[in-house]
Amino acid sequence: MLGMAREGWLPLTFLLAASSVVLSHGHPLVATFAVLGVALVAGFFQEPERNIPASALSVVSPVSGRVISVGDRSCSVLDRSALSVRIRVNPFGGYALRAPVEGVLREPPHASRGRCSSWVRTDEGEDIALCITCGSMLGQRPLGYGYGQRVGHGRRSGARRFALEVELLLPAASRLAVKAGDRVTSGESIIVHLPSRST
Repeated sequence: MLGMAREGWLPLTFLLAASSVVLSHGHPLVATFAVLGVALVAGFFQEPERNIPASALSVVSPVSGRVISVGDRSCSVLDRSALSVRIRVNPFGGYALRAPVEGVLREPPHASRGRCSSWVRTDEGEDIALCITCGSMLGQRPLGYGYGQRVGHGRRSGARRFALEVELLLPAASRLAVKAGDRVTSGESIIVHLPSRST
């Protein structure tokens, strides 16, 4: 089932009204462009339902798109070495930005507060950071909840707005489930399996 993000209703209504007006005044070519605009806006702001994996230790993709890199790097948000997975966003893959894991939002360290990032700590004590590395969030954090609030695994927790690339920073011992070039779906595709505390 397809839904529509609240932010999309105003531009969509405007374009529908504009299409109706220009068509009623006998300007079919202009109306065609207006209808095309309606289709683009509807696609950009769509919010399809997702089948979230029932796996407590899985990290799902926050956006739909394509994995462009996988590797280890130092993470200033978590202040440690981390596994990095970068994803190029598909602008028509769903407007919602989904929480990669279930857990509590933490406040990033002072040195990282200027970055467009969110930090989640799972109930198992693992830390995951979600950063916007290219594009604009219009001044908003990726996961739009207050510090100390819980987010749900794969649930709508923010809007990607004009983000072009996102980066997940994950525990170094995580087991990868994707590679560079893979296409992923927000809230459905598993990026990594977190390490089990019992092993």
